Amino acid sequence: ETWVSVPNHQTAKSFSQIVKDCPAGAYELKAAVTATYQVAGNDIHNNNGVYLYIKDGEKVTKTPCKTGDAAQYFSVVVNHEVEGDLEIGLQIDETTGVNWVAFDNFSLNCYGIGNYDALVKKNYDAILATAKATTDDNVTGEEKTKLQSLISATPTDYVTAASDLQLATINFNESKVLYKALVDAKSLEQAKLAYASEEKYTKFTASKVVTPTTAADAEAKAKAIIAARRAYVESNGKAEGVKGAVDCTSNLQVTVAGENMPGVSYAELVINSGQGATDSEGNMTNKYYDTNGTFWGSDNLKAQMTQNASGLKSGKYLLTVAARGEASLNNLTLTAGSNSINLPIQTPNNIFGNNWDDYSIETIVDNSGNLNIRIEGKTNKSHAWFSFNNFRLVRLGNLDVTLDEAKDNTIEAMDANVTLKRSFVENKWNTLVLPFAVSAEDVKAKFGNDAKVVEYSNAEDVNINFTTSTNGIKANVPVLIMPAAVNDEKTYTFNGVSIVVADPKADGTNYSFVGSYKPYDLVNDDYMLYADKWWKTETGDTYKIKAFRAYIKANTPAAAKQLNLVIDGQTTGLKLNTVNGNIEGETYNIAGQRVANSYKGLIIKNGKKIIKK
Repeated sequence: ETWVSVPNHQTAKSFSQIVKDCPAGAYELKAAVTATYQVAGNDIHNNNGVYLYIKDGEKVTKTPCKTGDAAQYFSVVVNHEVEGDLEIGLQIDETTGVNWVAFDNFSLNCYGIGNYDALVKKNYDAILATAKATTDDNVTGEEKTKLQSLISATPTDYVTAASDLQLATINFNESKVLYKALVDAKSLEQAKLAYASEEKYTKFTASKVVTPTTAADAEAKAKAIIAARRAYVESNGKAEGVKGAVDCTSNLQVTVAGENMPGVSYAELVINSGQGATDSEGNMTNKYYDTNGTFWGSDNLKAQMTQNASGLKSGKYLLTVAARGEASLNNLTLTAGSNSINLPIQTPNNIFGNNWDDYSIETIVDNSGNLNIRIEGKTNKSHAWFSFNNFRLVRLGNLDVTLDEAKDNTIEAMDANVTLKRSFVENKWNTLVLPFAVSAEDVKAKFGNDAKVVEYSNAEDVNINFTTSTNGIKANVPVLIMPAAVNDEKTYTFNGVSIVVADPKADGTNYSFVGSYKPYDLVNDDYMLYADKWWKTETGDTYKIKAFRAYIKANTPAAAKQLNLVIDGQTTGLKLNTVNGNIEGETYNIAGQRVANSYKGLIIKNGKKIIKK
């Protein structure tokens, strides 16, 4: 036996003996041989350059020996025409692809003069019977075609035919593991991932629609499928399927296993190697975090690492880590900010080999810009363990914020995707204030091409002056807007806006235009716009305007008087009315005069006649 460790190969050598004074006749040399190349997992790869041979004078007759882990019998037949010595043995070439060769049970038989042809035919028939019994539905390429062709052929030279057929049979058997690997790879299923690249998912599914031509091709295609799947899963950790996603991994204190970092908390962990994850490019991780011997021998312990990411922009984030663990581990928890998930290490997909998988959690980073991260495993059984490595952090985008006219809204500075819940009256002037800017193009997109926006400029005596805005709506600047179209759902979406914290107010000399982000109770001498009329509150009036609206406020009591709305120098005709109670649904008497809500008798409200007692 001769053996070297993978990835080494055998060097040229031979093992032989001289059999003296052999009489003339037909000879058969037989031996049990194992000749193989073992890689990780004891997969068997193609090998060449190992031969069983007989040397008769200067003539060498040899049979190639290619096997898996199990030994096979090989034979060499020669016609020894003149009495003399025969050299028999096993030869290993320099170019061999094997690391392990073993041999035993040599026998050399002489069948006498004149029996060579019969012996050769007998040897061929035995090899043919073995070849016919060799089948495998997974083998579909050249190895199958070659073997079937030789089986069906009528040999003219049984020596050559036997050698070719034996080699084809060995190649067929040896190819089985590679074709099976492709079948297994083609059976891999991968659910779609929320943040992954759609293009890489398509590549993964397309990689499985293949037909191999050879065992080597089957091996390459199997590896391509596995790599494509890994690339797709990796793309999820990078959020490659999210437009505008930003890699923030550099903001982490720890990304891959290394020396203990300042400010990072560790418990019952060591840095290990030897069973790392393999990425889509075939690179294996050299180091990773692993539980230590104390955790391994304990039945009541937890191991964890805590780190912090800082300097982050507020928004939605995706944290991903590679992990694996022993099935009896109670739980392995990944925490990012206020969110936690249990990692299902008990049922690994083994995407990256050695039972490594990627696990992701979505979280929120607020205006502090900090994110606390922890991975923690607990056990109540000895000999439990877990490993982790390769933290990745990606900003997915802005926060989703809902602003509701019926609620007290807290305004925080951030980039956000805003949903505004607010009612508007079409083709009427409406007050509006927003904590973010809206471009002129977006005004048209949300409220119609003919929508108008005017800004408060100041007041001259009783004239409240507004000027047309050609730049849309500024953040925290109250405006009047006349929508040309409104949303029946009373919902408007503004993506990618910057919310600004400021006093929502446009100051003037005698009057200010004041906005509110929560429902507001008007006080004496406040003016508000409703149904194309200015309404002034007086002592005893009770009226609450909804959020994201604005009102005119008299800066001094003496300023409170009837007002005119002037836009671009033109008086609109909107005059002052007095609020007598809640004006949501104005109340009129039968003569058409507006009355207070407390009025008794036959009234008209919202176009309907009602008897109020």
